Amino acid sequence: ATGLGLLVGPLLANLLMEMSVPGANQSITMWAVIKGLLSGVGVSLLGAWMACREEPWHPALRWLLLSTLMVGLLVGLVHEGSGLLGAFVAVFALCLLGTLGVRPLLKQMRARARGGAGSLLARIGVREVVWHPAESSVAIGALALAVGASMGVGIMVENFRSDFTAMLDQRLAHDTFVTSAGRSVQQPYQWLREAAPLAVVQRYGRVRHRLGPLAVELGYTDFTAAEAARYGLARALADSETLISERLARALDVQPGDSLPGSPTLKVVGVFPGFGEPGMRALVSNATARSMGVATHFDRMSVSGLESDMLGQWVSAFPWLQTQSRAQMRTVALEIFDRTFAITRVLTLLSLVVAAVGMYNALLALRLNQTRSEKLLQALGVTDRERRGIAMRRAAMVGGASMLLALPLGIGMAWLLCEVVNPRAFGWSLNFSPAIAEIALPLSLAFLVAMVTGLLPMPPGERAIAEVEGV
Repeated sequence: ATGLGLLVGPLLANLLMEMSVPGANQSITMWAVIKGLLSGVGVSLLGAWMACREEPWHPALRWLLLSTLMVGLLVGLVHEGSGLLGAFVAVFALCLLGTLGVRPLLKQMRARARGGAGSLLARIGVREVVWHPAESSVAIGALALAVGASMGVGIMVENFRSDFTAMLDQRLAHDTFVTSAGRSVQQPYQWLREAAPLAVVQRYGRVRHRLGPLAVELGYTDFTAAEAARYGLARALADSETLISERLARALDVQPGDSLPGSPTLKVVGVFPGFGEPGMRALVSNATARSMGVATHFDRMSVSGLESDMLGQWVSAFPWLQTQSRAQMRTVALEIFDRTFAITRVLTLLSLVVAAVGMYNALLALRLNQTRSEKLLQALGVTDRERRGIAMRRAAMVGGASMLLALPLGIGMAWLLCEVVNPRAFGWSLNFSPAIAEIALPLSLAFLVAMVTGLLPMPPGERAIAEVEGV
């Protein structure tokens, strides 16, 4: 399986890259090959050990494992210095804790099925799942992990999209945005000032500048109250004040009210999200930029309140300007966002497909192990329809157990991705809010996968072996 995965992996990588960035070249690094090899073999050995071990763990060993996982989870959550490695350790510990809950859950189901209410056939359908925990626990754990990952990633992407859309609506406050490929926009600015004095025209410049130990992008403009509102500040930006990106705030460990290292007179008055920005940014007024020794050069503009015919004349007078409307920029930004995260959704869907194959194999093993009991039920007069009902209850129990494990696992994973992984990996945080659709859809798929795989017919060869063993 690992060998086939290494062969198919580059093809899948190229397909997913084409979905996100058409025409981009994709190369597979040796680290990706080694990681795939170790992961495939490791998962196979771990799954075989979990399925084949017959003796229960010694209580001391179980408590040691649980304590180690809890410590790893807490250290990854609380200790910021552990960085991205600590965040991934926390995710890994959460996943293992979720899978370790399978067998205790099956034991509880067995105890309830032993003397529970309901018909005898209903109790048989429940007990058949827990009679063979070696076959069912691995499959239930795999399906719960796949569904939990799908749920966690889906909630994270939905929260990311919500925050990103809110940022776009705040930043895209002007009607038209203009770029000049590095050329000065002073002449087009003066043309507009004379031809359309009522229009709101804003000039922007930027330069690489060092703030303390870091080289950042220093942006400058005339920060009126309306312009500062685009970054969440409710008043005009005064001289010797700055707005910084969340990534820069984390890197310098500063917050509103602090002074920036290397510029003791520059006071932070606000922190804004910088989704998708590759670097770190600080924003100041034009006067502040000049006081810092920056030779201001404006190469971008934004315009509001300009009639379409006047805009056409302006663009004709300066054909080297590139203009984009607010609606166009918003549409393009959201299209790029959705195309980027389409890869993530495809991967979570693939994990569900893999889990469905494992679920089918596990339920097939259950049915093979229960061939003699089915012959006994048939001899006692249980009809084919009633035996199909037992199979449906068995599949429903597997799906229900997977849903019970996947729900807290998925929500916990989503919280980790929003509150821990993203801030440490990219420098920005996301507002965590469980999305009902992203929770309900994976859980429904888990139940559907269990029901469908539980009712699929046996392959002819397996059915013939089962008939012989039954006799």
